[in-house]
Amino acid sequence: MAPLDPIVHVRDRIARGEIPGPSMYVAGALLEHAAPAGAEQFRWSVQGVDDARAKVDRLAAARVDIIKLLCVPDMPQEDADAIVAQAHSHGLMVAAHGRTDDEIRKCLKAGVDDLQHLGTLALLPDDIVAMIRERVAQRRLLWTPTVGSPVNYTYLLRDMEMLDDPAWQRGLPEAIVADVRRSLPAIPKLLEVLPMLVARDEAMYRRKFGQLLENGVEILPGTDTGNPGHFHPFGLWIELDTWVNHFGVDPLEALRRATAYSAEVMGVAKDYGTVEPSKFADVIVVRGDPRRHIDVLREPVVVIRHGQRFK
Repeated sequence: MAPLDPIVHVRDRIARGEIPGPSMYVAGALLEHAAPAGAEQFRWSVQGVDDARAKVDRLAAARVDIIKLLCVPDMPQEDADAIVAQAHSHGLMVAAHGRTDDEIRKCLKAGVDDLQHLGTLALLPDDIVAMIRERVAQRRLLWTPTVGSPVNYTYLLRDMEMLDDPAWQRGLPEAIVADVRRSLPAIPKLLEVLPMLVARDEAMYRRKFGQLLENGVEILPGTDTGNPGHFHPFGLWIELDTWVNHFGVDPLEALRRATAYSAEVMGVAKDYGTVEPSKFADVIVVRGDPRRHIDVLREPVVVIRHGQRFK
């Protein structure tokens, strides 16, 4: 989710080697029923089926890699259906929010490819489990649960020491660092007001994660970075640490889904995702064995992208 033209511009400049950065796959603006005031650059309102198709066409013309749907309860089902159908006509996958049961039902009916986030307040009800099973029997269902952030918030409510890590400050102007620092004391109050952001019942949350696996959902690691106190340098290793050390995923399987499987899902497995002849040399080196201690991913000592060493 980002303003369309700037994010496509940055993606393409990185791809051409004009500026350093990771390979990016972008959605541009997300689509929803009514964007909040001030967010119109990166959240586009959809009013009716014709408008839904036109907005998808505009995104496709800008060469986005995926369509992002914020399928909140007030979006009519026919608008969500139109977004997914039009995206698929362009050969684009659709990712959609899946925090609430109503969102999940609507998005599964529309045929989205990937649900993102996993609500923290209750298990998936029987009717949604049945819908998931029906969908998986027909074609693949992806889910990017972003469970690391809600689990980590339970620690931040008790102790915010990890936010002193200077990693999140790298490359930021001092004025922005100072502004962010001033905002940090508000995090506990925010989490009290928004309980769905915190996994207070971790046992239940682990069981809900298991519901996805038990019913044939293909899970992908996602970070949801940008939330308060959930900074970009932390996001991926916290997500994988939660999978492995809290939810029991085999470390090698977690690593495979963060690399080879993610490349396959994005349609770029020919060039990315594994270390083998003819593929781009995209490699990190860490101290230690992530198959034993997954959080060694926190601090890569070598970073190579397309054969060029950046660290």
